[in-house]
Amino acid sequence: VSATIADRQELLDRAVSSGLFTTSQRTKAEGVLPPESQTAMRSAQLLVQANLLTRFQAERLLAGRTDGFVIGQYVVEDSLGRGVLGRVYRAKHRT
Repeated sequence: VSATIADRQELLDRAVSSGLFTTSQRTKAEGVLPPESQTAMRSAQLLVQANLLTRFQAERLLAGRTDGFVIGQYVVEDSLGRGVLGRVYRAKHRT
């Protein structure tokens, strides 16, 4: 069961554990976030504005989800649709 998160550090921790950020990308993300952005919500908004996360990724991280972001060499960026037999996602190859 996923739990929502409240602070910036936990958001960044989950971005790393989910595979969305490497350690160096986390450092870059920390550089984008001003010290006063202590809440996870505000931090997520700033990371989306800086194009370091998509809105889809930020929403899932804020909900406490860390699974399903990385499939092989692909990083899931957005959910495009769903039907009876499955879901369609937009993904980007890591290279």
